[in-house]
Amino acid sequence: MIFRLLIVGLVVGLGYVGVRSWERRSRGKAPWEPGVTVVTADWCRGCGPAIEALRRHGVEPRLTDVRSIDADQLGIRALPVAVVADQDGHPILWRAGRSVVDNAADIARAASLVTA
Repeated sequence: MIFRLLIVGLVVGLGYVGVRSWERRSRGKAPWEPGVTVVTADWCRGCGPAIEALRRHGVEPRLTDVRSIDADQLGIRALPVAVVADQDGHPILWRAGRSVVDNAADIARAASLVTA
């Protein structure tokens, strides 16, 4: 009887681990295109200055409305969000809120590495 319970527990545990692993992998597939994407909204007061700061550093960001993505799943808690993604769409640099303006030069450098 105890042996059967151990086997059932092992099977259920392995199933749980497999599902969680699949969820983590699927969560990593973000809607990012290579280059710089800024997640914004029409009500976002900090988005305009962030976009302008990036443009001053030679970056023309792709704009994505926060309502068009699953912000909760991606962990977006503040706007704007600037994401620099590599050629496979994996984020290599992520800045949110005021740090987009403060780190516009770093974002531009990371974007130049992606496009090089």
